[in-house]
Amino acid sequence: LKEDINYDVFDEKPDTPPLDVQSMAAPLESALIDRGLDDLDDLNSIDDFLSFVKYLEKYASNEIPSEFFALKPIEQVRILSQAQMYI
Repeated sequence: LKEDINYDVFDEKPDTPPLDVQSMAAPLESALIDRGLDDLDDLNSIDDFLSFVKYLEKYASNEIPSEFFALKPIEQVRILSQAQMYI
């Protein structure tokens, strides 16, 4: 039995484009200022962080891709930390 198997299909990535982290810097900076924070290090717990993400979703959802809000918190932390470097 001889079959041609396309092994490339296993290497394919999902069609979702990566988030443009740099474009998230401005809304992140505005949200930090609005909340009276200097940077993400001022968030002391996961609850503080989740509250901050809810704030972002409510007030900056038109500037931040909706895919961001569907991510797990650990991924959101990584992305926001990267965006903070552009501030």
